[in-house]
Amino acid sequence: MSELQKNLLSWYEFQPDRSKVEVRNPEDLDRLEDFYDYIVIIPDNGVDIYNAVKVSAAHLSDSGVMILAADNKFALKYWSGVANESSGLYFGSITGCDLTTISKNDIKKLEEIGLFVKAVYYPYPDIRFPRSVYKKEYIEKTGINPCSLTPSFEKDRYVMFSEADAMKELMDEGIWENFVNAFILILCKESENVSDDGNLLYARFNSERAPEYRVNTFIKESDGKIYVEKSADSKEAEAHLERIRENYKRIEKLYKSISPVPCEAVKKQEDGLGAEQSLASLNFPYLEGVTLDKKLADDIKSLDRGNDTQDSVFKLITSYLEIIFDYNAEMLDGEGDPKVSNVDSIFSNFILAGSETEPGTSGKIYLIDYEWVYEKSMPIDYLRYRTVFYFYQDHPEVEELLSLEKLLHLLGMTDESIEKYKALEDKFQQKIYGDGWKYQIRGKYAKKNISFEGLEEDFRLKENHIKNLEESNEKLRRFIKNPVAGLIKRLRKHN
Repeated sequence: MSELQKNLLSWYEFQPDRSKVEVRNPEDLDRLEDFYDYIVIIPDNGVDIYNAVKVSAAHLSDSGVMILAADNKFALKYWSGVANESSGLYFGSITGCDLTTISKNDIKKLEEIGLFVKAVYYPYPDIRFPRSVYKKEYIEKTGINPCSLTPSFEKDRYVMFSEADAMKELMDEGIWENFVNAFILILCKESENVSDDGNLLYARFNSERAPEYRVNTFIKESDGKIYVEKSADSKEAEAHLERIRENYKRIEKLYKSISPVPCEAVKKQEDGLGAEQSLASLNFPYLEGVTLDKKLADDIKSLDRGNDTQDSVFKLITSYLEIIFDYNAEMLDGEGDPKVSNVDSIFSNFILAGSETEPGTSGKIYLIDYEWVYEKSMPIDYLRYRTVFYFYQDHPEVEELLSLEKLLHLLGMTDESIEKYKALEDKFQQKIYGDGWKYQIRGKYAKKNISFEGLEEDFRLKENHIKNLEESNEKLRRFIKNPVAGLIKRLRKHN
């Protein structure tokens, strides 16, 4: 598998010393023999999925587990303009022309061949380059929208509508499972073993970072308690994980009214007595609440539209900036910049948690991610630039109310300083993703996105082209019908 596709299964806890086989193409089916404790099916394009599952099921041990990762026949990405990866047809599977996918209804039919669903996960954006994995129960519990714009790696894709907005409506209607992009199914042969023993609720992978920064985030549940785990995805990233732990102490006293969530270090179990244990993961408490990113976006949406809309948006954004940049005086240098810089001070890293029924918790704001903290002073305007820049990236609709350029000017930033902050940000991102963005696989191989407006323009140009061709053809037909008259007309025009 590719470095990104490994995310489909890297989180799954396979039991040691048990037999395992992977099925990706028809030739793998021919080589199946005896029985296996784990059968993993990640079909390549062109594989009949139902047949692959049926044949493989005959070789699954009675207590074994089958893991199937497959595209959804009615995936939202196919409706919104991604061609089917196998047939290359736009709208191929949803019109019955591509049989290498499965639907939610097909999953129900698996019981007919003696397989029972133990757990359902949804990889996003798809099974080829998954960056996140969501468990069904987690989506239903939190109401989180798992959808985002899906890149296409086979053909240029059309962007007919916002997949995230459409998914929100489908979730409101209670039919969202029919339109997820893909499934990861955990299957077993014995119905009494159907109870789910997995503890993963959500996973977020950083495989496109440079190896030394590949720290993944998991939300897990154990004994009815939900917690957040960060772990290194590579040996090189263990040092970065240790820095995150140290960052808590660096910013513990940075904010006046915001508390960083504490972390607990989990050490690796090393062989040998007295051996120094390395850091396996960092565990954080799971907080239920609303991020400042979502709250600000909702507040902006609820504004009355009028002549003073720009001013209202500016005041709202400014009020949120004042919250997250309200530092203790002793943590500032002579220029008013923080001595300790939390570079990733974006609104989605702050959560408003607690409730009116829990004394002392109502309205409490927590910093839930402090991965990028430096013990040096950075211009506070650069930090504010990052905050609003990424807010606009996630909420492009705000641009229509107040442009980012105008907002930055209203915040006192000049064109010169904005260019400087852009350069600083590019340098920061290059550090994370490698020189030349070398680890950004999706950016290198994703095909062009064509907007619906661009499609309309294509149609208009083609219509004009067809009209011009028809006019030329009509002139040619007249000339062929009466070439003498045509020559006389041309000679007169020439004279």
